[in-house]
Amino acid sequence: MLEFHPEKGQSADKLADLTMLFCGVVTAFTGGIVLILWVLGFFNHIHPGQRLIPMADETAMLFLVFGSIFAFYREGQKNRILHFAISFIAALLFISSLLILTDIATGNTFNLRNFLGLQSVMVESIQSGTMSFLSAICFILIFLALLMLQCKSKQISVIFSALTLFIGYIVLVGYEYKVPILYGGSVIPMALLSSLLFITASIGLLVAAGKQTYPIKYFVGDSFMAKLLRVLIPAIFILSQVQGFVLSLYSGTFGSSFGLINGISTIFVLLISGIVIFSISRSIGNSIDKNFADLKKAEEKIRESEENFRKIFENNSAAIAIIEQNKTVVMVNDQFCKISGYCKDEMTGMSWTQLIPPKDLERLKEFNQQLLANPIHSPKSSEFTFYHRNGNIRNVAMWVTMLWNGKLLASFVDMTDRKIEEQKLSQFAAVVESANDIIISKTLEGIITSWNRGAELAYGYCASEMIGQPVNLLAPPESEDQMLQILEKIKSGISFEHFESTRQRKDGQLIEVSISVSPIKNGEGEIIGASTIGHDISVRKKIEEELRSKTEQLIRINAEKDKLFSIIAHDLRSPFSGILGLTDAMANDLPNLSLVEIQEISIVLHKSVNNLYNLLENLLEWSYMQRGFTNFDPTNFFLHPRIIECLGLSIAAAAKKEIEIAFDIPNDLQVFSDSNMFGSIIRNITNNAVKFTPKRGKVILSAKLVDGKNIEISVQDTGIGMSKFILDNLFSIDVNTGRKGTGGESSTGLGLIICKDFIEKHDGKLWVESEEGKGSIFRFTIPSKMND
Repeated sequence: MLEFHPEKGQSADKLADLTMLFCGVVTAFTGGIVLILWVLGFFNHIHPGQRLIPMADETAMLFLVFGSIFAFYREGQKNRILHFAISFIAALLFISSLLILTDIATGNTFNLRNFLGLQSVMVESIQSGTMSFLSAICFILIFLALLMLQCKSKQISVIFSALTLFIGYIVLVGYEYKVPILYGGSVIPMALLSSLLFITASIGLLVAAGKQTYPIKYFVGDSFMAKLLRVLIPAIFILSQVQGFVLSLYSGTFGSSFGLINGISTIFVLLISGIVIFSISRSIGNSIDKNFADLKKAEEKIRESEENFRKIFENNSAAIAIIEQNKTVVMVNDQFCKISGYCKDEMTGMSWTQLIPPKDLERLKEFNQQLLANPIHSPKSSEFTFYHRNGNIRNVAMWVTMLWNGKLLASFVDMTDRKIEEQKLSQFAAVVESANDIIISKTLEGIITSWNRGAELAYGYCASEMIGQPVNLLAPPESEDQMLQILEKIKSGISFEHFESTRQRKDGQLIEVSISVSPIKNGEGEIIGASTIGHDISVRKKIEEELRSKTEQLIRINAEKDKLFSIIAHDLRSPFSGILGLTDAMANDLPNLSLVEIQEISIVLHKSVNNLYNLLENLLEWSYMQRGFTNFDPTNFFLHPRIIECLGLSIAAAAKKEIEIAFDIPNDLQVFSDSNMFGSIIRNITNNAVKFTPKRGKVILSAKLVDGKNIEISVQDTGIGMSKFILDNLFSIDVNTGRKGTGGESSTGLGLIICKDFIEKHDGKLWVESEEGKGSIFRFTIPSKMND
């Protein structure tokens, strides 16, 4: 596995920071010391023949400034102002170095020493205290390298730093072989101390460029190539320098040609050897590193695969066993132990066929032989039973795969509980399918997912027609919203018990159903659908409707019976009481009665008998009507003459009360009606108008043609009117609305009920307008004349 150690990276960064700080401080400190010595005049006493010339004062000053700003390089990367200051000073020093190089090339003597007023010292025709042109070039290179670092061009900075390092090293080798470069001529050579400081400054700049730049990246890290280069390159340089130093001891006097040739040849050999070794090391190192990396990755993958296999094997929800071809168990996981009842130690080395009942053993042997003979095309799974350790038989499903080493990897899933549930579901499905009740399931979107035989019988659709269809296919157009509302409530977990509604069969017939709708939940308790259980209650509803109708009819008949008994008990009693009293007076006191008194008794007796006759006539008509014995034989006749014919008694009664009866009926108006029923209607309504109109009142009968096919007849009086209670119950047989007339006349209310039934027999309508104390208007319609 790959590891990451952040502390290593932090340690390397600290070492780089310390290296840069060290290089900067050493360079600045050395330059400062030399500059001070020049100022104190220490180098003014150099005598001819001195072997080492001192560093020039202006060189020391540039080293002092460079070292000072480079020591703060790392801080400058964090501080914008300091970064700008370092870049500005480096740019100034770069320009100064160019000017110094120009000064040297043109032979001018404007240098720092002359500026300070110090005197130069000649050493074998060389003016000490003047910067060498090599030093000027190296300053230009290191200041360019620093500026490139400031501009984030690290690779270019490495090139300038490496050139400076190379020049400094060549000068150092020259001094080592006692043949300083350009020493001995008229050209000012680079001082030994200057070459050392240029090497130091170059190293600091290379470190600042970072380990990701070329070729530094090949020397850092833990790779084999980096380790090899870090050992070989310094060793070669050290050995070369030791060899050159030993040879220089025998090279004669300072400046001999042998030493010069040996030094130059050593440098070239060193360079060529370093390049060759670097190339070879990089090639070999890359190859070895790649092989090591591939090997390490392969090992990591193997370990990772083994660990993954172990985790999958042990933590799998299925029971897993690795079995030899001879049926011996090699290893099992915890889940296998759970379904078998055996521990791992007991199963290891056991023949797994010992767990198989005889009825499944032969079938499994055949399955195993097919797998061994043809691993690719043979069946990979099988279901069978095996013995649990406690003796119970368990049902399992097995999947087998042959491994690369010839062993079998078998996974088992305990199907016992599932088999039991499947059996229960099968039984339940059979019950549902055979039930006569409607049983339907649907999704929360209302799509039907199951449809039993009871639903087929009730709705006329078969399962293939309805599964996959929306359930509102069963709803009449006016009830579709009701189904959607039920589904919305089901989503909230609300159930409906014995909910009665209307559904539409396949043939379009509407049926009444009683249904219970409940949510269907999955194993996690989430509502995923709805189940509907119901049955057709159309027959029951029809019976209930018939019962309701019969009940209402019985209630009405009972009320009519009570009304009849009330009339018989009350309304017949009064006339008979009057008749009995009059006849008793005539029987017991007739000789003593005068003719006038006998006539008065006769008049009252006639009136009582007449009222009794009218009452009996109404009772008889009502009785015929209730039993369906009334004949209905409509004919065409003129309205006005028939009304005059029917109102003989009403006109006589009105005359006694001085009531005017007026008519507003066109003479040519004809109606299509049963003559007897029409007469009864006119007599009853007009008699009521006269009965409840006081003396000197008025009754108006009018008629007109309406809507081209009906005659509207109205009877208006100026009588006492009716209260709201009487109006609301005027045609109710079970409510007593009878009252005395303005002349004491009796009233049962039965006549108006008879009128309403007779009018409705004609497909007409009867309605009343009345206000208490202001009279009443009775209006009704009957058909107009029928054309032949």
